[in-house]
Amino acid sequence: MGAYSQNQVRDIIIASAEATESTAATFVSTASNLEARVLKVDGSNVPSTTEDFYVINKRSDGTIKRSDVIPYGNVNYLKKTAPVSEVYKATEITIPSGLAAGTVARLDFVFYNWGSASFEDQYFKLAVYDVLTGDTTNTIANGLLKSLGYNFMREEPVQSTTTAISTYAYVTQYSGVDDATAEGNAVSGEGSLTLHDYVRVTGDTIDAIYEFTAAGGSVFANDFTKVADYSEFTIKDNPYFTFSKSMATGGAVSIKITAKAQEFVLGKKQGRRLIWDVTNDFNGTQVVTEPVINPASGRHVADMEWFFRGNTGDFYRGMGYPNNFENVYDASVSTDYYILEIGFFYQGQNEAVQKSNKQLTIAVSDKTAANNLLADIQTATGITIGTFA
Repeated sequence: MGAYSQNQVRDIIIASAEATESTAATFVSTASNLEARVLKVDGSNVPSTTEDFYVINKRSDGTIKRSDVIPYGNVNYLKKTAPVSEVYKATEITIPSGLAAGTVARLDFVFYNWGSASFEDQYFKLAVYDVLTGDTTNTIANGLLKSLGYNFMREEPVQSTTTAISTYAYVTQYSGVDDATAEGNAVSGEGSLTLHDYVRVTGDTIDAIYEFTAAGGSVFANDFTKVADYSEFTIKDNPYFTFSKSMATGGAVSIKITAKAQEFVLGKKQGRRLIWDVTNDFNGTQVVTEPVINPASGRHVADMEWFFRGNTGDFYRGMGYPNNFENVYDASVSTDYYILEIGFFYQGQNEAVQKSNKQLTIAVSDKTAANNLLADIQTATGITIGTFA
């Protein structure tokens, strides 16, 4: 398929900056890689009024890419998409007090990512802890976290790293206390604590967990009682979740399960987010943080580029192995982008009177450059959609 064939419905340009060159000739000779510019149809300058235009781009390998010539009267719409902070689904489960010895505390996971998401294609995992006499909410949380670590550690791809978790959950940390038993070591922030809250105290000679046992004093030793020296245990990491533990003011201990970004391999694995739920059978309160998808993430842009580039030179990618025609890809998976989209149509002449919808996507990693390109496009099209805030 030709690079500028009317059959190519969508195209993409990846840029990190707006070029300063204002003609096609100077752009080709002196523009830096990954720069882009909006030019008049004859390449003589940037548009100064509503007129036909194209977007020129120097790619990461130094080759020149040019969009279709876009007649300003054929533009249906402009659209801009800004990046947002990505949030992955998380569930925080509070361990209730008073669980009797002999209770089996259990967490049940179900994953819906595989196959049709019907019952026979769902994937199940669990974590359990047998409550013993004398166990506290902190002990139960530790047992569940260790079970989670063991039961997820063999998920592919297996991780070689570990996560350290405090043996005792604590509300806050006080730093710089040289000697916790010495008179005159006052601490701030007691007003935010509730009696029996745990805090971590660190200094030149101490790293320990203390319980807030008396309010109103000004000396650390009068208000806090040592529980134990600070210690940690580790659990093996896994590709699906991070596990953590915390104590809220008031002493409630909870564990938090947060989904991870999934593996992304260009052209093979899209890194689709996990679709999952977890429940418990011990009446623990659950608070779910719903996911927020970043529509302008580097993963989304790289995925778009993979498919759009397939229309420009190598739509039978990999079929000639080991003699493939390797393509060049400009998007960075680790970078967020400001995305501009121009919806227009190709209109034939004489007997070819069809109007074929087409789209140009411009992904720019720098907001100022994106706004400058957008301003030129708005000038050329006469369509106003504002700027990236």
